[in-house]
Amino acid sequence: MNRLNQQSFQFDPEYTDINYEVMYHMPFTQLKALCQSNKYHYHLCQNKHFWLNKLHHDQIDLPTNINQYHYWIKIYEVLSFIKNYINKIHQKTQHELGLDHDLLSVIQFFNNHQIDIDINHIVDISENITYIIFNKYGDHYQIEFDYNKEWEEDNDTGECELINFDVYNKVISKQQLIDVLFDGLMNYVMYFL
Repeated sequence: MNRLNQQSFQFDPEYTDINYEVMYHMPFTQLKALCQSNKYHYHLCQNKHFWLNKLHHDQIDLPTNINQYHYWIKIYEVLSFIKNYINKIHQKTQHELGLDHDLLSVIQFFNNHQIDIDINHIVDISENITYIIFNKYGDHYQIEFDYNKEWEEDNDTGECELINFDVYNKVISKQQLIDVLFDGLMNYVMYFL
């Protein structure tokens, strides 16, 4: 666990009363229902320190930019998804992570997380990326996506077929992977709130 995570998980005696102790051990679906059951529990569930301790209790790693968000139930839900997704990467059973972005926005997104993508290697930034795959690569993770796609239209059917494309690969750390997935998924979640 990195230094940020260790500092964030200092248990505060104020948050170890019986209500919080029970809530730490509840499965998320039950906890979410409890948080919405009445004003008292809703108030308990608005506490940042409770959620940091709950994340620690459930052995879920934190992103470095967690302090930018305040919707703790959604944060927990997204981080649980990321934990499960990373476990699937380790088991090699993960599915492609579909994105609806063009290549330029993905490059800018990765650059925000200090993940350098060699822009000189990429010639055409006009095509959409339809997927990003993360693979286990030793102690790190490999990003993979398609770009510079060439399509050919079938004269009879009018449908387009992919005939040529380039694949971009980049190796990143686990913390960078968590940060990228968290930021992308939270932006998606916040858009629909």
